[in-house]
Amino acid sequence: MRSSGYDREMPVPPAHQHVCLVYDEAATFLGAARAFLAEGVRAGQRVVFVGPPQAYAGLGIDGLPHFSTADVDAGGVPVTPHAQVTAYRAFTEAAVADGFTGLRVVAEATPLVRTAAQLDAFLRYEHLVDRYMSEHPMAAMCAPSTVASSPSRPSPAWPACTRARPASTRRSASSPARPRAGRSPFPANST
Repeated sequence: MRSSGYDREMPVPPAHQHVCLVYDEAATFLGAARAFLAEGVRAGQRVVFVGPPQAYAGLGIDGLPHFSTADVDAGGVPVTPHAQVTAYRAFTEAAVADGFTGLRVVAEATPLVRTAAQLDAFLRYEHLVDRYMSEHPMAAMCAPSTVASSPSRPSPAWPACTRARPASTRRSASSPARPRAGRSPFPANST
């Protein structure tokens, strides 16, 4: 079953959630990210954080597998939508093969949407990955800040994100999660 709406309006079973959290303050992001990841642990998903080191440190979760946004952001080059979905497909399949019920990712996405070209590619990626998540055991929270580098310089990206995709609904079994580290699953970006 597929539904559309804001995450606060509808409960979505853990395996197929796709949340866009647009935030102004780090505390908002950190609280939502902790809750989203904890739900994944309870559901038996492999949980992973993607984002800048300072955001990872702010989570305060020791042992959480994480990848720097630099693994997906090649100096302002837009993401390659199909390559990103292929990488997440492989990472989801590996999580299931390792005994997890699926994959759950929190991505602090601000560095990936700083320019109009990045935003365009990212929104295309969001549509593709949402389609993938609707039928596979992957859940994600993409969380860009409305503030690009300072409160006086807002990001060009967001209001578009809030209209980028529907939220997904599916059911999943739960079992204990085992966080594991590893190589970055993300491809190098190219234009």
